Amino acid sequence: MSRRGVIFLILAIILVFGLIFWAAYALGSLASDTISWNEEYSEKSKQPYGLYLWGEIADTYFEGHEFEVSKKAPAKMLPQDESITDANYMFVGEGLYLDTSDVNQLLSFVERGNKAFIAAKSVPFDLMDYVYFEECNYNYWEDYHAVRDSMVTLKVGTVSIDLKHKNTLSTEDWQYNYYEGYRWPFLDEKFICPEEYFDGFVQLGTVTPSSISAQVYTSVENNYYNQNDGDIAFGKSFTNYVSIPYGDGEFFFYTTPITFTNYFLKDSSGLGYLENVLAYMHDGDTYYDTGSRVKEDVTRRMNNSYDPRLLNAKGPLTFIMQQRSLKWAIYGILALAALYFMFKAKRRQRSIPIIPPVKNTTLEFNKAMGELYFQTGNHRKIALKLKGQVLTYIRDRYRIPTHQLDDDFVTRLSNAAKLPVREVERLVELLNATRNLEYEDELLSELFQRTNEFYTTSR
Repeated sequence: MSRRGVIFLILAIILVFGLIFWAAYALGSLASDTISWNEEYSEKSKQPYGLYLWGEIADTYFEGHEFEVSKKAPAKMLPQDESITDANYMFVGEGLYLDTSDVNQLLSFVERGNKAFIAAKSVPFDLMDYVYFEECNYNYWEDYHAVRDSMVTLKVGTVSIDLKHKNTLSTEDWQYNYYEGYRWPFLDEKFICPEEYFDGFVQLGTVTPSSISAQVYTSVENNYYNQNDGDIAFGKSFTNYVSIPYGDGEFFFYTTPITFTNYFLKDSSGLGYLENVLAYMHDGDTYYDTGSRVKEDVTRRMNNSYDPRLLNAKGPLTFIMQQRSLKWAIYGILALAALYFMFKAKRRQRSIPIIPPVKNTTLEFNKAMGELYFQTGNHRKIALKLKGQVLTYIRDRYRIPTHQLDDDFVTRLSNAAKLPVREVERLVELLNATRNLEYEDELLSELFQRTNEFYTTSR
């Protein structure tokens, strides 16, 4: 290309960039003057369902103690100092994403005596495998369900508040002619056992629909809710706030994060209700996680990633393409990429370095944890730790659901891992035996041996 052509190309690129930034600024300014009824869990958003007011009052609510706002994951945010036993972890968002290191760090943080408050419409299965490991009446964890209505009554303790969701009919709902209303997530009553059964969930708050046509939706085997035909919710109260002990600490799960938004905090009744929700927290430092937020359907797809039908569900790009300024910015970037490849078609690529495969440290971790807990004589706790590791490994490697360890699970795992059915059956029997309060030495030794063999011989 001649020198004059290069100059014209540079000027054309500068012009295109200028037009893109001008269009993004103009469209962004126009969008900022309009009201959006989408749920925007951001402390910078002043829209009705943003968290601007919560961000303003959070520091004063925890006055006298440090309120650390961090975009880092819990593995890097939470302190590892074992002397800290009166602090809080707090999350408010539509969906929560945690990887294995985040889950381990959060569990260790709570086990020392600290508390974790999670306000989300969906929580990761990887976390609940450890928190809800003693299944209530053998009911495996299935994520939150929901009741659909435009107006509900929320109650915590003796304080109640009537709430009406403003945007009760979205475009998607109108297209499919669904019942008008908002989906208020709740914890199904089958996961809440009597106190004498085991140290499980304790009900702290409820949500009660006000309409006679309110409907219950379940979330089993899907990242979206399925309507239970004929299950009318009128007159029923559903659990939306629970606590569950873990070690010396406690987890709090709150299924209605929308009550933290500007629309519900604009008057004193919303503030009074929120104060009662947070009254169970430690009077200490709080670590506020803003970096683990994802959309609700993202968390649900990850919880059910073994289901190939979910690949066609909505993804994170849906939000970007719904915003005019962001959409045109994407188009501009694609146009620039096309120009670049048009004038720079010659391939220039450096040598690709050899990256060694990631070493599997599962066996070392199990051995270390086994030696640690074996000294305490708590064989059942060792078995539960091994069970959590094995189930997480199976979900991540083979995309097989682990919420029900039955004959179908044995068949699928045997086919996927290329192992004899009898070996898999015995491994599942040992995993299910962790429900027993007493776990014998022989069972623990066999479980440890068979998990090691599973890791080394499975494909």
